[in-house]
Amino acid sequence: MARTAGSLGLRSAEVITWRRLRVLRVARTWLSIRVELVSGRGEDYWPRPGRIFAAARSHSFGQLAAAIDAAFARWDLAHLHLFTLADGGNLTALELWEGEEPECSLDSGSANLSRLALGDQFAYVFDLGDDWAHLCTLAAPATDGMITATSAAANNGSSFRCQHM
Repeated sequence: MARTAGSLGLRSAEVITWRRLRVLRVARTWLSIRVELVSGRGEDYWPRPGRIFAAARSHSFGQLAAAIDAAFARWDLAHLHLFTLADGGNLTALELWEGEEPECSLDSGSANLSRLALGDQFAYVFDLGDDWAHLCTLAAPATDGMITATSAAANNGSSFRCQHM
């Protein structure tokens, strides 16, 4: 069955197949997160190496951290991570801090990406000794070349889609 673009609120009058409609629904429910490596081990990087992730709003920040670490080929995962949001809030794996986590931190394993809005920027730091700092930017969902032609980074049963920049 096909629907017209007008019935879906689209500009052109092209016929939309159910397969295309599914892609449109994915574009609305998934987030596009651009992650750029800014610095690490005391060095700044330019141009910044990066990845673009497609993630569901229901994914946790902890799952995003695992996907970023996999996409940047990190092999020693026995390090803490810390997200810092634009409002100054921190998200980290609270169980690893043994009660000494940064003040007012939330658990990255239970906080969902749904708290982010289009255009938000936040920082991700892996390994608080080497300080692998990343700038993360939430962009408009883009499924072309990401969902259909990318490698999936699986973590704990959830899959992210990742594209090299």
